[in-house]
Amino acid sequence: MNADVRALARATAELASENPERGPALVVAVADRLRQHGTRRDLAAFPKLLRRMLRRYGPLEAEIEVLKPLTETERAGLETALRTISDRPVALTVSEHPSLIGGARLRVGDERLDASLRGALHRLSSLLS
Repeated sequence: MNADVRALARATAELASENPERGPALVVAVADRLRQHGTRRDLAAFPKLLRRMLRRYGPLEAEIEVLKPLTETERAGLETALRTISDRPVALTVSEHPSLIGGARLRVGDERLDASLRGALHRLSSLLS
């Protein structure tokens, strides 16, 4: 596989994630350029490479479950912290779950953090039984 196509896919993914509104048009423009000046092999490999690069460099999907809605300040602080840690843009989804009793559960990609009172009580119950 051509290293130039790999670099092109990475650059396209980074630019598309920085500017989501223009991302689809950018991908089409790059694919057209490859169609005109690249080889068939480059063109065939580009979509797979782009998907891989978007997973690596695209927005980080994060979901937080809370008892009550986050304030704008809390949400902005969480997004900033996640963006700083991951060095990627963050797509944060907030959902309310009264069953948590208190605290929050955070899911970032495959990682999960349960800092809820319900989770703590469940862990304590497991230890005592």
